[in-house]
Amino acid sequence: MNIYVKMDEIERHRKEQDYILRLFLHPSLELLNNEIKYVVKTCPSLRFASDRLKGAIDIILAKKDRSSKHAFITFAMYNDRVYRESLIQRGEVNVVKFQNFYDRSLKKATEDLLCGRLICLQDYIEHVRSEYILS
Repeated sequence: MNIYVKMDEIERHRKEQDYILRLFLHPSLELLNNEIKYVVKTCPSLRFASDRLKGAIDIILAKKDRSSKHAFITFAMYNDRVYRESLIQRGEVNVVKFQNFYDRSLKKATEDLLCGRLICLQDYIEHVRSEYILS
């Protein structure tokens, strides 16, 4: 077996074991859209969302832009304790890896975005994705 086949196997196994990694790397938009719908249904902070926010969520769901979908999901990870707990309770997330990612990377990157130190959503999501994938 050559090294490339072996690395593909390892990568496939990593994706199967880690739901967040699957969200970041899986090519299916359906997986991302289903997760966004789950976030909207699960997060108490979104139950009484304004019409403007509901419209923005509809646009995110309708577009094929993976970055905006990832940004919505990662912002929900940052902002909503109920959603973070639901990720862990599903049993498809490495709890230690997720906690380290949240504490070391996600909080700082999201706060930098909200405070204007990061001004581009694309930069934010590329940073967050790479931090999770490489951790």
